[in-house]
Formats: sequence, C-alpha cells, structure tokens
Amino acid sequence: MRIAKTLLLAVAASIAMSAAAPAVSAPLSYADILARPRPKPTLHIEFGPAPDQFGELWLPKRQGPAPVVVFIHGGCW
Repeated sequence: MRIAKTLLLAVAASIAMSAAAPAVSAPLSYADILARPRPKPTLHIEFGPAPDQFGELWLPKRQGPAPVVVFIHGGCW
C-alpha cells in the first residue's frame, strides 16, 4: 500500500512539473467536477479511515503521449 501511495504521488508530481496547464475560460467548482461522467480509476488508494480520504489515478489505455490533468482537492490544509 505504501508503494502505491508513493507511486501515485510521484506520478502526480512529475506530471504537474512537466506539463504546461492550458488556459481555462471559467473555473469549475468541485461539484461541477464530480458531476462529470468518468471511467473507473486504474488505482484507488485510501490513506485514512474517513470516506473522503483517498486518491485515484487514471492511466491512459493507449501508448504514447496523452492529455494530462492533475486535480488536487483538499480542505483545511
């Protein structure tokens, strides 16, 4: 489990540092993001006992360059 959490954080950090963020015309709320359809994640990692203490990772199904989105939501950090 610790290796999976480390992998998830390392992938997210490396993608965030290497990818240029495209311009966004209007910000989306957290509710907007949750309302969008999405496939099941490749990896679901729980890091605490509360239902909202988890991270998810979606990997592309194809090889090669793929669009990247890093979404980090947290409260009371």
